[in-house]
Amino acid sequence: MKSFGSLTYRLACMLALLAGLMAAPIDAFAQAASGATPDNASKRSFGSGWDCNRGFRRDGNACVAINVPVNAFATSQTFGRGWECKRGFFETDGACVAIFVPDNAFLTARGNNWTCRRGFRKLEDTCIEINVPENGFLSDTSYGRGWDCMRGFRASETGCAKVRVPENGYFVEMTYGPGWKCQRGFRATATDCVAIAVPENAFLTGLTSDGGWKCERGFAKEQDTCVEIDLPENAHIDFSGNSWECNRPYRKVMDTCRLR
Repeated sequence: MKSFGSLTYRLACMLALLAGLMAAPIDAFAQAASGATPDNASKRSFGSGWDCNRGFRRDGNACVAINVPVNAFATSQTFGRGWECKRGFFETDGACVAIFVPDNAFLTARGNNWTCRRGFRKLEDTCIEINVPENGFLSDTSYGRGWDCMRGFRASETGCAKVRVPENGYFVEMTYGPGWKCQRGFRATATDCVAIAVPENAFLTGLTSDGGWKCERGFAKEQDTCVEIDLPENAHIDFSGNSWECNRPYRKVMDTCRLR
């Protein structure tokens, strides 16, 4: 009787243990299936289910706290580290370190970097004052020398040098060349603007490649003059207006138009 009773007791204990082990996953499954919201979570506005509150992230069917470092704040993102540094701090090795802002500088709009005030330029971790030369002014660009020259001057190695504009010329904004151009009716030499001699039966073009002038239609250029084109029989002035070509089906042979 004693051994039978002992066997019965052991069987009862094993059945109780088995029932306890089965009850835990069944209860968890029932909680998930029923849509029960765990601690530190909120039901979704649309559809079923729930999401962890700010500062927590999902771990199975629970919401565990995110370790937010000093000078940081929790985000609502479900991916990544779950936090970002406050304005004026940057992340390094899991911590938020204060951004060093040198003199004559300020934090950028995003607050994760700094930039120099107007009139200063960045040099490593400092802001140095821009030295604007005489006849110059501060530019609005964050690169280059930081200043430009006033009209009539151009940048040189020492500052802003005055551009010498010859008579019958005018100043142009150019970083190369002489810094000036000649007025209409004049052509540039190395230092001056000289008048263009336009022959009879010609007109100004404003180009330097053709001497600044071109013959009227029906005239051809010969050195510094325009001579009237002598049209042979069965010919006409071509598209340029300064030469001729044969009428079809004639073809040009020397200074005549012949059938072939």
